Amino acid sequence: KIIAVSEFTKQDLIKTYKLPSEKIVVVMNGYDDNQFKLLPNNENILKENYKINFPYVLFVGRLELKKNIPRLVEAFGLFKRQHPAAKQKLVLVGVKGLTFPLVEAQIEKYNLADEIVFPGWVSDEDLPIFYNNADLFVFPSLFEGFGIPILEAMACGCPVVCSNTTSLPEVAGDAALIFDPENAKEIAECFEQVLLNPELSASLREKGLERAKQFSWKKC
Repeated sequence: KIIAVSEFTKQDLIKTYKLPSEKIVVVMNGYDDNQFKLLPNNENILKENYKINFPYVLFVGRLELKKNIPRLVEAFGLFKRQHPAAKQKLVLVGVKGLTFPLVEAQIEKYNLADEIVFPGWVSDEDLPIFYNNADLFVFPSLFEGFGIPILEAMACGCPVVCSNTTSLPEVAGDAALIFDPENAKEIAECFEQVLLNPELSASLREKGLERAKQFSWKKC
């Protein structure tokens, strides 16, 4: 038998290696539910250790082309142009990849030097605090076999928007807004829908908390 972490991965294996379907079993990943959970009253750690004392949109992952970071920055730039009064900044948690100059080019194009924060690598201890205090988690990746950060964000009560490609809709279910990751305007519209609509934000938060309960390493 071969274990695949999503139905998408199973179909990808069948297509790429011409494997028989019955040989592959889907066993979906989990997340650390002891670590990623609701953690009230901890924003002081962000202020003291990371100088983050403002509302923000969060991304977690390697800052590289596969994760679609240049287009994410473009989308945030479009959102800011449409809504210059919006107070949210974009916090990109992760190590910079080889294609980071493409990200810098977009930052310069949209004049976002003061609107984007790079905390770098964040410890496992502090990462849940980033999720807990974010107004929105965005995951615009172009290709994922699963997408654990989506579950981590949902378990921490953070509304999620993500790509409509590969495995991500499977993981997100109906608990996230999805977008075409190749379309910066569509990503920006998702920002607008959630950040300017408290009712939708609250709905996604509640749906995400319920969705995350369906996944665990114990079940896996």
